[in-house]
Amino acid sequence: MVNQDYRAGEYLNCTVEAEEPGGYSVTVSGDDRRGFLPTSVSCRLGETIKAQFICMKGERILVSAKFNDQMKRSERRAKSSAEFAKRAGRIEQEAKAGDSVPASD
Repeated sequence: MVNQDYRAGEYLNCTVEAEEPGGYSVTVSGDDRRGFLPTSVSCRLGETIKAQFICMKGERILVSAKFNDQMKRSERRAKSSAEFAKRAGRIEQEAKAGDSVPASD
């Protein structure tokens, strides 16, 4: 077992191993200790994420996901893009409909 000392706030690459109540079990890259990632965000098993070291709780490492803000931003961007595309489609349809309406004098 590689025994590394981590500092609070240090970023670690972690692999998502299993779902647990309130989050996921993770393994820190380069270290075979297991940790816990509390999150409500869906993760894929086997996915590698960047997480911040919080503290040790017994033999487990407690980490906090860095991706939370990034995912929220990307979700907002995706939603904005979808809304933009929807509006653009409506404007295009209205323009086509306007072409077939006779002009009034």
